Amino acid sequence: MTIYFLRRLNFPILPVFSSKNNLIKTTIENKEYYLEKLLINKNDTKFKSENNDSIALLFIKWLIFYLYLFKEEYYCIDIKRKKQLNRYSEMKYMNYFETNNKQVVYVFIDMFDYTYNPGAYFERNSTPHNNMIKIMKSTLKQCLDGNENIIQNDGINNE
Repeated sequence: MTIYFLRRLNFPILPVFSSKNNLIKTTIENKEYYLEKLLINKNDTKFKSENNDSIALLFIKWLIFYLYLFKEEYYCIDIKRKKQLNRYSEMKYMNYFETNNKQVVYVFIDMFDYTYNPGAYFERNSTPHNNMIKIMKSTLKQCLDGNENIIQNDGINNE
């Protein structure tokens, strides 16, 4: 979630490292995977972010992004493509979730599978999903209320 967020900023902090070039095809447990020969190419090492946000501000933006801005009903969390991946138009596996009557949120794409296979997901209103949202909202409230136990030393808690 953090890698995806840091790539989606107006001034990204991380470049997109993966591409469909130089792939090694391998089979693990009867499933095909594609691994990068070179995860980082020479151009990626020259990437310099123009983002000047503090760690505290980035953390608050991360919470706001996933609580209120990211449209989990339309997009997947995918760290290997520049373009956002639309769940229903580009993912053949989303039919499985609809057919089995699962309302899924925060779908994470398996980074080694180029068929848009979801590697993990939350079901909407499941206990893990509800707990995560509750903790994120509580943390955001503490940050915005200026709770010094959360925000100190520019967002780094030394405890």
